[in-house]
Amino acid sequence: MPSQIPNGNGNSEIGINFFMQCLQNSKWLLILCSLLTGIVASIYAFNSQEWWSSSEIITEANYNDLSSLRNDVSPLFIVAAKTEKLEKIFSPNKIFIDFINEYNKPLTKSEFILSNDLLKIKMSNQKLEEEQQKNAFVKFWSNKIKYKKQGDNFKLIFESNSAEESQLLLSQYSKFVHERVKNNIIDDVKSRIVSLVSLLEVKNDVLNEAVKANIKLEVEITKLALSVTKASNFSNPIENVNGDNFLPIELGSKALSEKYKVLSAVDDFSIFDPEIHRIKSEIKMLNDIDVNYEMEFNVIGYVNVAELPLNSDKPKRSLIVIIGLFIGLFLGCVISVYRESSRYYNKEK
Repeated sequence: MPSQIPNGNGNSEIGINFFMQCLQNSKWLLILCSLLTGIVASIYAFNSQEWWSSSEIITEANYNDLSSLRNDVSPLFIVAAKTEKLEKIFSPNKIFIDFINEYNKPLTKSEFILSNDLLKIKMSNQKLEEEQQKNAFVKFWSNKIKYKKQGDNFKLIFESNSAEESQLLLSQYSKFVHERVKNNIIDDVKSRIVSLVSLLEVKNDVLNEAVKANIKLEVEITKLALSVTKASNFSNPIENVNGDNFLPIELGSKALSEKYKVLSAVDDFSIFDPEIHRIKSEIKMLNDIDVNYEMEFNVIGYVNVAELPLNSDKPKRSLIVIIGLFIGLFLGCVISVYRESSRYYNKEK
């Protein structure tokens, strides 16, 4: 019995009954198309490069994580409390933000990719010689380094060709960034120590110069008084004489002579100004601080460290196969409808 097109909305429309009849008449075509596209999709899915993502969740460091550094630089807090605030350097929140910014910085990613042994092997295997090719390689792998905000924490992600590689690369990159942030903190501490020492040395020089000037004046006054006492034959102290005179002749030549010798030989000005002694002590305390890049402290906290992923992210094989089957089914429907429509119109003619 020939297929008929229902005349519901005109001859230009294919009715649902005609469509279902086309499918029934071409069921083997539909099966064949679905199988063919399904097989092609399966071959593509199972031969495509797999991508795995390892992740770890980080949070702000707590006070104990930074306690070792605080203890090592404790003299800095004693001295700087009078001149500047240091809490910002050791703020867990600021350090945490610095870590995320460093983690996501293109330059940091680029330097890691070009220095990492595993990624250097991948670059060597691809025989990338031109600078443009190397830049494309770096950009490609930079896009595999990601992060997501999770409440107050952050989830760090590194995507690679195998579960083991993704876990290794994430662990290595996290340590790479951690070292960068740690060294930045140490550089900041060193810079503040140098700045404070310079400031204190300037203050010390100013106070020393002031004491020197006072001593020089006192030496000249003593010299004049000594001349007067010698000329007047006053060798011993004179009793009942007002000591407020400009020239202290009441001391006598013997005492003035000793005073002159002592003042001329002074080299430690702190005995004349206690502030000089305090500043010298603070400078020594700061110079004794041993800040170096071998210091160990945590700049962030870990909710969990890099984990070995259990399933690959890409390709989604089952989804690819399902889409392939649907494409085959759709293609079969199109071919079936087209073929039945052609037959109908040919018979009409």
